Amino acid sequence: MASVELSHFSALYPERVLKLIFLDAAYDRSSASYKNMREKNPLRNIQPPGLDIDYYTEQDYFAAMKRAYPSFKVFWSEAMDEQSLHEIMKTPDGKIVDRMSDTISKAITDTLTSYVPEDSKITAPTLGIFAIHSGVHYISDDWMIEEQKVQIMEHFETTDNPWVKENIENFQRNVPHARIVEIPQGHHYCFITQEDLVYEEMRRFLLD
Repeated sequence: MASVELSHFSALYPERVLKLIFLDAAYDRSSASYKNMREKNPLRNIQPPGLDIDYYTEQDYFAAMKRAYPSFKVFWSEAMDEQSLHEIMKTPDGKIVDRMSDTISKAITDTLTSYVPEDSKITAPTLGIFAIHSGVHYISDDWMIEEQKVQIMEHFETTDNPWVKENIENFQRNVPHARIVEIPQGHHYCFITQEDLVYEEMRRFLLD
């Protein structure tokens, strides 16, 4: 979501921006290729277990999310526990639910998929970090069948990663002065899963 804020703010107020860092964020989700990539994602047709059950403790709820979404488990920590406590609430009968309303969630999604990046207006020094995602982060040995695992790995190799590469090329073309860093076998939460690499790249960029 930060891509909208970074790109739009820089276009509106270039004089207020000293430097920009996109952490696996410089993507155009308004493009036809994004819609195609999403429609082909086999995860859309795989129903994770435990999402149709009510939970009455925070820890049970978090455990269910990590089991249902293996990519969460990769980076989950005590810090994520703390953050997530601010993203949920209890109903009067004690059930744990997402604090964000469906209306707000839809508004965010609609913005993400309709906003056309204004990257060509970026004049500040820019660092673009891109995670070349690995399908293995989305696979559960606990509840997925082998066919589903194969479909997910093939999707990332043939559809998702080419889409990422397309965005890298577009970003480099629109922001020719940007420094690009690609993280092989990366994760969207690269600042946690590849903390040392991301920190060093950011430190070097900010000190230049």
